Amino acid sequence: MIEIQEEFPVALKRVLMQINQAKTEQSNLLQKNEQQQKNLSDCPLCKGTGWIINDFNKRTYKQCDCAKNSIIINRLKNAGLNQSAMRKTFKTYDDKASIEASKMKDVATGFVIRYQELKEKEDEKNSLALLGQSGAGKTHLLIAIINNLATKEVDIQYFSYPEIMTHLKQVILDEAKYSFEIKKFKKCELLVIDDLFKNGYTEADKRIMFEIINSRVINKKPIAISSELLISDLCRIDEAFGSRIKEVTDRFRYEILGNQHNYRLKN
Repeated sequence: MIEIQEEFPVALKRVLMQINQAKTEQSNLLQKNEQQQKNLSDCPLCKGTGWIINDFNKRTYKQCDCAKNSIIINRLKNAGLNQSAMRKTFKTYDDKASIEASKMKDVATGFVIRYQELKEKEDEKNSLALLGQSGAGKTHLLIAIINNLATKEVDIQYFSYPEIMTHLKQVILDEAKYSFEIKKFKKCELLVIDDLFKNGYTEADKRIMFEIINSRVINKKPIAISSELLISDLCRIDEAFGSRIKEVTDRFRYEILGNQHNYRLKN
């Protein structure tokens, strides 16, 4: 890796960061290939080749499920999920806990079902918001969406608000690094923002989030958001920001109120 000095010009720093990123991606790719080969070697069906016979007479082959699963797991890791999060699916979500939980799940599954259709139509109302009461399972449903769409080769970034916002503010004074870091959240096919404005917000937080959201809305790129705040709260924080989210989530939005829906407290 090339060491980047603070006194370097911004343009040079940007180029050097791109070179370092390319080297990192190459190294990660080699590691992934090694892991995939290890996973494949244990498969009794394909014997480590990643392919099985589809039609013996026609001599055609198809990809083995073990290879497909390995690719999906790597895609989820790239989105920012850990092994524990990968186990959160629509099937493991407790939609029988209440009518509210069932309705919220319906909104989330509806978003997944119509995702490709709305993408092809370049529909402006292509985003999702799960808002309100903490502990109602909003994060679980967001991760279930990621797990589902990752199998369909959707390029996803998971934005865990408290952690990633802290990191972005730490690099904001370095123009080249900040631009490099924020680009993936603007450009990915689907951005999943979890716990938006959790534990409060500053003017810097608002500016960064508006930069990301505004870029995605302009380019008709979908967003999936969870927050303990309601749409009315987001509009009070910043009318332009809140109205942007309201417009794009009009089709898929659910707001849940009251401590009776906090399943963490019940459990």
